[in-house]
Amino acid sequence: MNDLRSKVQQKFPNILPEIYFIPPANVHPAYGYQDSQDNFAQNHLIFNLQTLAEQQREVMFVVSKLNFHQYLAHSLYMKDVKPLPKPTDKCVDPTLRQGDFDLIIFHRYFGILVGEMKEVGLRNPRKPHITKRVNYTIKQLNKSELIMQHLISDIQPELIIRKAPIFPYITRSQLQATLDRNPTLKQELTKCVGAVDGAHASQLCLCSDELSDRKAPWHIQPAALESLNRWFLKRMGGSLDSHMTSSIYLELIARFAVATTVDPTNRRRKPCKSRNSRVRKKTEMVRSRQENAGPQHHKQASTVHGPQQTTNKDDYRPEQYSRNK
Repeated sequence: MNDLRSKVQQKFPNILPEIYFIPPANVHPAYGYQDSQDNFAQNHLIFNLQTLAEQQREVMFVVSKLNFHQYLAHSLYMKDVKPLPKPTDKCVDPTLRQGDFDLIIFHRYFGILVGEMKEVGLRNPRKPHITKRVNYTIKQLNKSELIMQHLISDIQPELIIRKAPIFPYITRSQLQATLDRNPTLKQELTKCVGAVDGAHASQLCLCSDELSDRKAPWHIQPAALESLNRWFLKRMGGSLDSHMTSSIYLELIARFAVATTVDPTNRRRKPCKSRNSRVRKKTEMVRSRQENAGPQHHKQASTVHGPQQTTNKDDYRPEQYSRNK
């Protein structure tokens, strides 16, 4: 894997301080609505996440619509990846070997998030079949978590994997009303996302409340962007994954971006300021965001308390991103 990690630095020379999306969003007023329903929803979601990530200067690598058979399937690296865990391994349950990841966020400090999106409400907003789609989303997320655990088992099995149900075209009140009518579904969703109760579970789902209007997905109102920011903090922020080092971060990107059949050159990048100025800005931003975010409920993650020294000059982080040991 050393060769693959060197390829990461070649393809993404500023990988640690920059934001990458593969593929980037393809939403623009000139494009209209010619995409299929699924592609439209995916572009809508990615555009919102890109906008948030660029505004907040998050250090993360995002891959969307990655089919299991694409993972480690790049012909140039077949020898390098032969011994690595794959979805098709015999030890994997046959029912789990086929599928895809709707969304994977590799965050430099917060760990891994897998998302499953259902565009329920897009075609028929008056009568969305919410119960059926939420139930299917739970099953898909649990499957994605199991596959991800297998794929990273030889890197660091203790990495935190969070799960995010994504419903861009129903409101949270619609979701909560559905859960209230179905106690079993509420219990299953609560368990899936690691929430403390049903109300908390719905807050960890991404709904239309946090996204731009479907009629103008490229225009995000400040209120929607702030709501998306709060959701991001609830789902991923406030507590860090002490196992996500810079070395492991690069290892994950090497496998999921370089050694897959996804084209890593199709990306959207933003230039980064100098390291020192960026760290100062990030420190101020994180402190402000955490003060406004309220209490967090990530039981598995370690909580941020204060600065921590590091001897690895490449493993830099703002003091608010320091970890406890």
